[in-house]
Amino acid sequence: MKTALHYAAKSFDASVVDPLLGNGADVDAKDSEGKTALHLAVAGGRRALADRLLQSADIEVFDKNHRTPLHLAVANCREEMIKALANKNVNFNAKNKEGNTALQMAAFYGNLAVTECLLDSGADIAAPGKDGMVALHAAALKPNLMVLEALARRNPDLNLIDDLGNCLMHYMTASNSYLRGAIKYMVLRGVDPHRQNKEGMTALPVAFSHTVLRIGSTGCWRETRHSGCLRKDSPYIMRRRRKVR
Repeated sequence: MKTALHYAAKSFDASVVDPLLGNGADVDAKDSEGKTALHLAVAGGRRALADRLLQSADIEVFDKNHRTPLHLAVANCREEMIKALANKNVNFNAKNKEGNTALQMAAFYGNLAVTECLLDSGADIAAPGKDGMVALHAAALKPNLMVLEALARRNPDLNLIDDLGNCLMHYMTASNSYLRGAIKYMVLRGVDPHRQNKEGMTALPVAFSHTVLRIGSTGCWRETRHSGCLRKDSPYIMRRRRKVR
């Protein structure tokens, strides 16, 4: 149920907040979606209101979708709100109901400006999300080369693996938004194309077996082959040769 403070948070007049708080309004009261006034002010980009609420509001509060104000700032591309929350020492590693941090959300959305804003504000580039996925993995699922490059420049270890042993190359080849040149770029930066996950699979079998891929895509095959992902002793190549014979 919305309170007067919720309605005030949707206006652009910060002066209406002080009388409400002065008369005992609960700054952390939640509406039917679990949102506080701060959630609404941040999502709407109302900086003056947010600054006033940040003086006393809980900045780590979750709504019913387990999103903090920081998650909503990312979802709505509110860079100024990210900076304001960072000034209050927000927890950048808080996870939404999907198990993603704010940085993983921005990386998945392919939003370069928000991704760099989070990194500049102190977000941990190696913080694990669901199943140990990091921001670089999330960016590879819907590859935007500029975001991948930005994360790669700041990431000391491009061969980080998730809880299932998948590395960046597994995520890139499992994407349903294959980006030409991205695989070659990452291999040239030192990503190991031969790393196996816990099932013993390298990136190539993932590319040819993943249900969301255009199976047998000549573009994917050609880019992977010319990037050095294939070796003459590759189990996949050996199986392929036997089939041809």
